[in-house]
Amino acid sequence: NKNLVIRGIRIDTYNTGAAVATSGTVLEWGVGVGATSVSLATADSATAGTRATRRIPLGVQSFAVGAAIGAVANTIDVNLDAPLYVEAGTYVHIILQMPIAASTASQIIRGTVFINGYFE
Repeated sequence: NKNLVIRGIRIDTYNTGAAVATSGTVLEWGVGVGATSVSLATADSATAGTRATRRIPLGVQSFAVGAAIGAVANTIDVNLDAPLYVEAGTYVHIILQMPIAASTASQIIRGTVFINGYFE
């Protein structure tokens, strides 16, 4: 049983499949640590022994209307002065919310998430 120590997170995102149509696309990223369940809906409960995810915002990316296939969003690169600790037996979540987006046929948002961390 080891704890995960997260020192930073890097997120790169790009557009594939089709150009962005009708409205821009906004991606809000966050990280959640310390939950006792994989579900983001888990609540703190002393009687049930559950703990909710502690959420930290990481940043926002966007694609303008007409962004071509291969368009790259700004990189989110967060270095944590105070590392995040994920205790053994708990979860870390990478969270993505898209508050503005349209269902564009064949459009696919792809990318990578890198967690800079180690186990101790």
